[in-house]
Amino acid sequence: PLVTGVQTCALPISMLIQTVIIFSAIPLVLNYALLNLTADLFFFSVILFYLRIVTEREFYNHRHFGLIAGVLGVILYFSKSFGLVFFLAHFSILTIKISSDTREFAFRRHILKNYLQSILLFITVSSIWIYLLSHKYGHFTISENASFNLSKEVVAGPEERNKTGRAHV
Repeated sequence: PLVTGVQTCALPISMLIQTVIIFSAIPLVLNYALLNLTADLFFFSVILFYLRIVTEREFYNHRHFGLIAGVLGVILYFSKSFGLVFFLAHFSILTIKISSDTREFAFRRHILKNYLQSILLFITVSSIWIYLLSHKYGHFTISENASFNLSKEVVAGPEERNKTGRAHV
């Protein structure tokens, strides 16, 4: 470890809580795997893995934690567009909390160096994708999912609803 004797776990999670989270995820995973095979299952799996990794005690002692977090952030964004905002907000807040909780300057510098490495990797890879999307659609965009999510295939308009208020299938 980089610094010994320092509690680096940002979110100390007991084994009981971890077990409850895993078992509560089973119905969601089964639903997405068997009924709704979409990118949501992949996003859900990656986000569970990301949260598991960044809440481990030794993660921030790892020499390359910034690269690991950056790659997971990119995968989150590639699977669902709101992964971009989630990763930037969550990882930044988590880094601020861990950095402010530590008293050792060397460890704080290690955290900030790896945070910048993570964000640089994330922004570099994401910006290439954003450029390609923006070039394709002719305007700046991080995703074109909104047009699909509001389409008739997903959201039924008033003319597609029956008297009970439910959409026709």
